[in-house]
Amino acid sequence: MKLQLIALTILITSTSAMAIECTALKSYNNGQRHVTITEQLKPIIGVPGKMEVEIEDAYFIFTEKALNEYSAKIIMAPDYQIGVSTSANFDIEGNFSLAKINSSTRFVLNCKK
Repeated sequence: MKLQLIALTILITSTSAMAIECTALKSYNNGQRHVTITEQLKPIIGVPGKMEVEIEDAYFIFTEKALNEYSAKIIMAPDYQIGVSTSANFDIEGNFSLAKINSSTRFVLNCKK
């Protein structure tokens, strides 16, 4: 019970500290129809300032490195060594977007402050 309470406290603290919401998207044509999969990034428990989600063959991660200093990555399975990585800068409206395109498949990481 104590461990669950500690984990919940860490989750709430890390989520409220960032005040950033990120969504990952994979969009492709499977030969019969257009498919779009969207997932919300979730905080990594015990690692303040980091959020992640995996959609099929893509791993999306957003990190708050310091105050107003962020990084974003979209990394591809199976070896998780190929992808895109950047310093994240929010526009004046508080939006950030990172995209990776493989032939007809589009991967997008969108964040909002």
